[in-house]
Amino acid sequence: MAFDELDSALPTEQAAGHRLDSYWDGLWDPGGGVPWLRKSRADRVQRAGWGRLPATWNVDENEAWSLVFSRRRWLQRLGILGTIQAWRTVTSEQIAAIVGTPWVTQGTSKAMVSFFATGLIDVGEIARGLQPTAGTSSAYLYRPSRTRVFEKKINPKLSYPEQIAPWTKVVNETVARRYIHVVGRARCR
Repeated sequence: MAFDELDSALPTEQAAGHRLDSYWDGLWDPGGGVPWLRKSRADRVQRAGWGRLPATWNVDENEAWSLVFSRRRWLQRLGILGTIQAWRTVTSEQIAAIVGTPWVTQGTSKAMVSFFATGLIDVGEIARGLQPTAGTSSAYLYRPSRTRVFEKKINPKLSYPEQIAPWTKVVNETVARRYIHVVGRARCR
């Protein structure tokens, strides 16, 4: 069975057979790199007057923290951070597939913008220097920032289960729902 024939809770365009893999799809050259942007560097560049962040990425840090700590979608946000930490370099499409959060593929997802604005993640652009095309809002790469922000700000607020496996609950619930859906469909046939 081909990947694009598998059942998925994600929209068709984000299913395994359709989403990009930054490595296997050759989106950067071997030995090459992706231009990464860290929040602290973005702040320095803006202060120097050499550039500015797009308005959608330039949010107030206090506002960003309030979204990060909001109880709404808390487990999903932990799942996203856990996925980024585990994979080290991951596309928004891969995050959506692993955590079951299709809204992450919007380049201006409030969660991703907040993670960047608080220094939790760095953002890479696959198509830097090219004119954007339809659908490139999901062409971002994410990696954990080389900061201690997670340890200082988020880790103290986590329960023990969240500390040892911040994304497993979300993934297990998603897998369980899919399993029930597949088994239920099989029994109806």
